[in-house]
Amino acid sequence: MFPISEKVKRAYSWLNRETTIEQCLDVPAHLNLYHIAHKNGILIDFLKPSGCHCSRPLSQIAGLSNSPMNIEMAQVQQEILKSFGLPLSHDFYNLHLNNLIVSYLLYSSVCYVQSEGVNGLDSYYVTKQVAIIEGLKPFINSKDIAKLNKGYFDDRYKTTLSELTESKHKVITIRTDADGYHLGKGIFYSNSKNNAIYPAYVLRGYKKALLGVLKRRVIRISCLDSSGGDIKFVTTLNGDAICSWLQISDMNQCQPIWRQVEGSYCEANLTLPNLDTRNEFVTINLLHIFNVQILP
Repeated sequence: MFPISEKVKRAYSWLNRETTIEQCLDVPAHLNLYHIAHKNGILIDFLKPSGCHCSRPLSQIAGLSNSPMNIEMAQVQQEILKSFGLPLSHDFYNLHLNNLIVSYLLYSSVCYVQSEGVNGLDSYYVTKQVAIIEGLKPFINSKDIAKLNKGYFDDRYKTTLSELTESKHKVITIRTDADGYHLGKGIFYSNSKNNAIYPAYVLRGYKKALLGVLKRRVIRISCLDSSGGDIKFVTTLNGDAICSWLQISDMNQCQPIWRQVEGSYCEANLTLPNLDTRNEFVTINLLHIFNVQILP
């Protein structure tokens, strides 16, 4: 396993890095993953396979050495946490690979979490990175700013050995609405089959790739609805096709539709026109799309 090359350390280490507009730290590995999602239209799975259209596990993304990215990411995070004083054994990453990957993501980005339970689908954002929270301050509501200033969330910036061995990561939760960002304390259970976690920029890049196709072509989407049933519908964001669907001639009248699609508070949601039914829109979840067919 060790020593880790300086090239790999430079590519993955998030220590002393600035934040970026994509709500992650300025780390080359993050930039690489964003380009894979955006330029290639690939959803990168970091824990369990999503079954999503054009998804690929992190273990199948090539790293800089002879190892895939998931191994390199876990190894670098292990070394960083050891430098913080955590007593991690030489082969710790072999035993707790997924937890080290989750720890890396939480310390270097805002992550989107989706949880499916008895009460339905829940989604929110999480992080353990103080620099990211500082960067979000202009958008955080005043009550939570007061809590931040009093040190209420300080314990969430640290990691204990039990978090990594018991798959219980203490996080700051971020929920968004029209009033801004609302912070809370939470636990992300990384070993739960009902939980998924993605750096927000990966979903954003994947979403942009899909929107790019939608603006050019008419497609048929197959996905799961909110109750878990299969649905198929034909959709597009192409101006000419939408004008025909709405039976209008002025393309400027499409602007509200484009704003609605791209302005969702939830990174994973898309509200799209259903070309099979005039004036009907369908809201879907990116992680529930299992097939996209481009139509002639």
